[in-house]
Amino acid sequence: MLRILAPTDFSTDGYNATLVAMQLAKALRAEVVFVHAMAKPPVPAASPESIFRSVYSEEMRKTQVRLLDEAQHLLDILDLRHAEVRYKTLVVPTPFADAMLQVIASENIDLVVIGSRGSSQLKQILIGSNTLELMRLSPVPLLVIPSYDVFDGFENITILLEQMKLPERAGIEMLDSIAQTYNAMLHFLILTKDGQQVQDVSELQEQHSSWQQVLKRPHTTNLLADSEAPTGMRAHIAATNSSLVVLMPEKLSIWEALFSKNLSEELAARAHMPLLILPHKV
Repeated sequence: MLRILAPTDFSTDGYNATLVAMQLAKALRAEVVFVHAMAKPPVPAASPESIFRSVYSEEMRKTQVRLLDEAQHLLDILDLRHAEVRYKTLVVPTPFADAMLQVIASENIDLVVIGSRGSSQLKQILIGSNTLELMRLSPVPLLVIPSYDVFDGFENITILLEQMKLPERAGIEMLDSIAQTYNAMLHFLILTKDGQQVQDVSELQEQHSSWQQVLKRPHTTNLLADSEAPTGMRAHIAATNSSLVVLMPEKLSIWEALFSKNLSEELAARAHMPLLILPHKV
């Protein structure tokens, strides 16, 4: 059974991501692991150890109850029974990234579904610091859910290739499962340099064998000059009516450019859609 990790900080953004995680779990017949990374309770440093332990235990208890209540609330509003979507809750008293990596390993997680901003309410921030950190560190694919996204499946999926190759990545099987579940049309968008041409993505000489099943699904191939990336990507997403963008970042400079504040407000608005990050295999 597939296992989905759904971190939450109890913010509106985190709640929306856990809602999507539950909907995906039903569609993919997966189990959800809800996790909250709990900070140390606000106890003065000079306090006796017994007081710290007492406050810590009470905070842990309250957080566990709150996490269970949120999971049950999700079942209720989606009109699901516990037998339809299995889930468990964990409260991990370590910093966010460390907590998530620990749970990914111990719970054999296949996919992380996370909110784009978490508790940050700054509108100019498209991707929050916790999410960015996990994007860089996670060994499994991440599905980043934007604020207030209304999830309705994935009918059209854009897959961005930064080079003329289909690289080996963690999560290609997950992408294939999502495409199959939602009967999605795949739209490969290849960034090119120096007039490079290809008629179909299957013609690329450099392609890992793990892509073979994905390439059997209905797909289109589109080329985009690297110099026209921001504007061209915006136009492509609009033309294909894509509801999910798959990213496989090769280097930090391109990665940062995708989330740069220098992009137009229109591109920023279009970026408010789910992003599936396929990391390098470790």
